[in-house]
Amino acid sequence: MKRIREFWNNNPCNPVGRYDIHPWLLDYFHEGKDKKMLEIGCGLGEDSSRFLAVGSDVVSLDMSSNSIKIARFKIKGKFVLADAENLPIKRIFIFSFLLSGFLILNLKLEMLAG
Repeated sequence: MKRIREFWNNNPCNPVGRYDIHPWLLDYFHEGKDKKMLEIGCGLGEDSSRFLAVGSDVVSLDMSSNSIKIARFKIKGKFVLADAENLPIKRIFIFSFLLSGFLILNLKLEMLAG
């Protein structure tokens, strides 16, 4: 986990251009209106900002302290430094939606097996 955290601290993720290539993805943000959202692996907060813009209540987590710093600077939101294997949230069911774009790339194989 330490190597993964170091990688993302050195290479903050922001999927610029994703919505130019896949504009249909933009339709999904309206589904979050007036809903409580949890984003795991928020990177620089691109998706969180889009959910906030439509009226979602968003909690955004990332394991990269650099990404969280940048996201907090850019966006008024709830950003938490945490990794997906040790969520600081006791009751995950309080959220209407869970969003995670690239989380699966960083999970241990044992977690994927269920």
